[in-house]
Amino acid sequence: MVLGKLSFFFVAVYTSLMSNEDIQFDVDQIQRPSFKSKESLLVRMVIRCSGGFIKDEKQANYVLLGITVVAFTLSFLLFPGSVEVSPIQVPPAL
Repeated sequence: MVLGKLSFFFVAVYTSLMSNEDIQFDVDQIQRPSFKSKESLLVRMVIRCSGGFIKDEKQANYVLLGITVVAFTLSFLLFPGSVEVSPIQVPPAL
């Protein structure tokens, strides 16, 4: 008997606390965290070694991309014979 009254009390308190009428959200005032990327070591090195020619991270990234393209192009031009594909050998049928 006491357990029934106690459970009824907890159910009544729970439903009164969880009623949706009292809950309000201020969606327009939500502050989104700002993200500032940290410059990598290579970017800082390119900016520092440019002598003032490269001013920000975006320009340094373009320079690094250009260096990468030039390095791949030179490697394919200097070592054209090292990229050989041997034909697949199929074992004879039994």
